[in-house]
Amino acid sequence: MSKILLLGASGYIGQAFTSELARRSCEAIPLSRAQVNYCDFSTLRGYIRDELGGIDFLINAAGYTGKPNVDQCEVEKDTTLRDNLVFPQMLSHLALVENFPWLQVGTGCIYQEDNGGRGYSEKDPPNFCFASPPCSFYSGVKGLAEQVLREDPRCYIARPRIPFDEFDAPRNYLTKILTYEKVYDNRNSISHRGDFVRACMDLFERDAPKGVYNITNPESMTTREM
Repeated sequence: MSKILLLGASGYIGQAFTSELARRSCEAIPLSRAQVNYCDFSTLRGYIRDELGGIDFLINAAGYTGKPNVDQCEVEKDTTLRDNLVFPQMLSHLALVENFPWLQVGTGCIYQEDNGGRGYSEKDPPNFCFASPPCSFYSGVKGLAEQVLREDPRCYIARPRIPFDEFDAPRNYLTKILTYEKVYDNRNSISHRGDFVRACMDLFERDAPKGVYNITNPESMTTREM
């Protein structure tokens, strides 16, 4: 049975990972910052070594997306940098010295428009990032993190786009559409939360090649079509 450490288990995507790991009967260890200061390299390394006796896989579903929404990342830039760039870099170093594979929950927000209806593949360079301005601060930082993690031979980068499912929740895009006073009628890709985490776990269990994976539902749609 694989021993899997899950960071960010209390978040919207993290909760779905928790359910999926239980369904697969994995030995899952959901870890919160209240339990262990996992942002500190030595602390997390000691916990993995001494408390867990090593791990087979690490999932990083932690990160700062802004509250009440991503616009807050423009204000709290230090937190956005720390949680979405510095922390994943630390995990990459930890995976190297402790020799375990891991998965970083990325984002499709580093792209804009729909590429003339063709969409984007994993090989397409981001066009909504610091290297291709203008962009949001959140997207710029996530783009930088991905640029670094692409060089990590132990890392999966799993990109969701607008997450949703059939359960009412503040982060569910369907809930937002129904409750927000105004929404943009943009065209975007979407990712069913359950489908996304199942695909992520399949990458690990099938020992798929490490690298970047776009994990979205087929086609794109407008807000009205949702």
